[in-house]
Amino acid sequence: MTFHLRITALSLFLLLFFSTSGFAQCVDAGTGSGTYDGDSFEDRPAGLYPAGIMVEICFSLDNEFLTPDQEWVHAVLITSVGPGFDFASMMPSGVGPPTACRAAGNWAWYPMWSRCQNCGPLTTFFNGYAFDSSEGTNETCGDPGVLDGDPGNNYGDGPGDCGLEFCWTFTTIDPGGVPPADAYAFEVQVLADGVSGGYSGNVDGFCGSPCSGDPTICFPEIPDPVFTILNEPCPGDLFQLQGGPVTTGVNPVWTDNSDGSVLGN
Repeated sequence: MTFHLRITALSLFLLLFFSTSGFAQCVDAGTGSGTYDGDSFEDRPAGLYPAGIMVEICFSLDNEFLTPDQEWVHAVLITSVGPGFDFASMMPSGVGPPTACRAAGNWAWYPMWSRCQNCGPLTTFFNGYAFDSSEGTNETCGDPGVLDGDPGNNYGDGPGDCGLEFCWTFTTIDPGGVPPADAYAFEVQVLADGVSGGYSGNVDGFCGSPCSGDPTICFPEIPDPVFTILNEPCPGDLFQLQGGPVTTGVNPVWTDNSDGSVLGN
């Protein structure tokens, strides 16, 4: 892909349909990997899915939970999907939840659960995978020390390094003309036991989880664009740039940072 752009401002940036950033303690915006019916986004057999079919999307933690010495992985949820998926159709995949890393508990799908700790901003969670465990009895939740079907009163699945993978199914709908990478995007939220479970945290006192501000993780993953300047223009002349995003279905848009005007795509 080659662009010929006249540069009239000192700064220029590439705007993709979505971007990821964020500083975090337990997970960051680059944690894990995602698949569509077992394939990476680039290897899917179709650009746009026909409306009305079921697609399985999976998120693998890839043993990248960052602070198992402070918090343990406790829940995984889908927070949003692109306009090519019907969010209301979300269901746990038939492959079932992953096998736990710790023998003391198991993963399951929960339509809703509430954590026993009164730590904000959220204390009730919906439609996600969570970890029920017999561990956590030394906390203030009254956990009976058995698998009681309530993930809100126990610790998580530390250290979370046994290949945890979580899968959902969605029904496709007409995405309304947006490119595939935007149409079939999905965002995952990974929660620590100090956020959605019975752990009270050990940072900044009671309820002080270091992971409460972790970002969501979006897919498909968009590699950093690579561009090469092919000439040496004088002021007011055209740059000749070659390269671009390597992810199928991503439409780059060049804008002038001074006024937001579109310079090319």
